[in-house]
Amino acid sequence: MAAEDAGVKSQVDGLEGHIDRIYRAAVAPECWPSFLDGVCQELQLASLHLVFRHPSDGDRGIIASVGMDEHYQDSYRSYYHRLNPWRPYGPEAEEGRVLLNDSILPESEQMRTEFYNDWMRPQGAAHPFVAFLYNSGSGEPLSDLVGFREKSSGPLREGDLDPVRSLVPHLQRALTIHSRVQGAETRAGAAEEVLDRIAGGVILLDERGAAIATNQAADRILVMNDGLVMDREGPSASTSKQTDELRRAVAGAAKTGASQGEDAGAVLRLVRPSGRQALEVVVTAIRCEASPLFDRKAAAAIFVAEPDAQLDRPPERLRQLYGFTPVEAEVAARIIKGMGVAEICGDLGITIHTVRGHLKQLFAKTGTHRQPDLIRVLLTGLAGVRLA
Repeated sequence: MAAEDAGVKSQVDGLEGHIDRIYRAAVAPECWPSFLDGVCQELQLASLHLVFRHPSDGDRGIIASVGMDEHYQDSYRSYYHRLNPWRPYGPEAEEGRVLLNDSILPESEQMRTEFYNDWMRPQGAAHPFVAFLYNSGSGEPLSDLVGFREKSSGPLREGDLDPVRSLVPHLQRALTIHSRVQGAETRAGAAEEVLDRIAGGVILLDERGAAIATNQAADRILVMNDGLVMDREGPSASTSKQTDELRRAVAGAAKTGASQGEDAGAVLRLVRPSGRQALEVVVTAIRCEASPLFDRKAAAAIFVAEPDAQLDRPPERLRQLYGFTPVEAEVAARIIKGMGVAEICGDLGITIHTVRGHLKQLFAKTGTHRQPDLIRVLLTGLAGVRLA
């Protein structure tokens, strides 16, 4: 009886260990191999694979694998996923079921497939089982847990798969979490990258006025401590009066962002102790849903610009956008920087007559007639968006 109790305790400890590793891997994908390795040892498998196929990627995608050479993983992703004999599968492969290969495809039929002869057999993979975690109509990415034994180890029996059956609900929940976290991280990373390519500074604030995120342009302005800084109490200007104005604007916008007010924000010019031109600041409300578990969300934003900052519009970008010739693009880039005709002549080594001829072409290609209008078009266009 004592030996029997010890065996039951060992099974429980093993199951709890597997479950713990599953939920760790849900938010930290690098933990999946640890879970797979534990199951491999328990079932005496040669290899075990978690296949996670997002609809946009088609029928492919091993997100975690143990016991298989990378060459075979790569060849599965690039070609053999199309030949998978368990896909498409019949009604016996119901979502949540764990089946031995013979329940889906008799071994005699499997051995006649290209998948077996050119992919499974060369690596010594045999006696597979499949846990169908999510099917294509579930709303989740198509997902399976697939295991192989070595030929010499003999096939698994139905009872051998009971531990896997106990893990299926946890794997399903973990993969749902994995999908949500991956999607959120992808969107957040893309948003951060987009903000960093904007020339102006952007500061996202929570309902208390604390900074949640800043882009690179905002970081450059804040580190100068010249007219605008962020501290523990929120944004601060260089004078107490302007600090009060700025914080009132942020507080009002944040209340609106939290659906507790109607203040849209404010437009301010913040003086700079250095004597440089005042910073141009727009404070606005941001409306977005917060998680029911976490109350911190973006409720307001500060957009900040330096009117006297050196403007950079790469000539090559101007050529691509407006069809300028190489010299026309060089002239346009210097006009944007505020250089006069004489300065452009000296910088490019061309005559005033040539510069004026290029200006006429710039007007024609941008649909403008005056230099201020030309500058406005070039500055408000997309030439200032940074490429990778």
